[in-house]
Amino acid sequence: MADEHAVKLMNPLNYIGEPGSTFAKYWRVRHGTLDFGNMLTNPIILSTTLQNKGFDIDCALAWDQAHAGDYDLDELFVWLDRICR
Repeated sequence: MADEHAVKLMNPLNYIGEPGSTFAKYWRVRHGTLDFGNMLTNPIILSTTLQNKGFDIDCALAWDQAHAGDYDLDELFVWLDRICR
């Protein structure tokens, strides 16, 4: 059985919006629909929770993509330009 405190530390939902917690204002979440390491619901739950707490969220499911981070670099740079202005 895993240590209860260690398990709590691994779940960001335990800390979003809690007093004493600080987070980035802007979030960009991508999840490939072919990523078999995590369920599609994980990024949706994380993004919805952040959005409900007032954070700026850019969340999308990358259709027909596995776990990778370089399939939409042009979109990433446009997003970065937008939040940095």
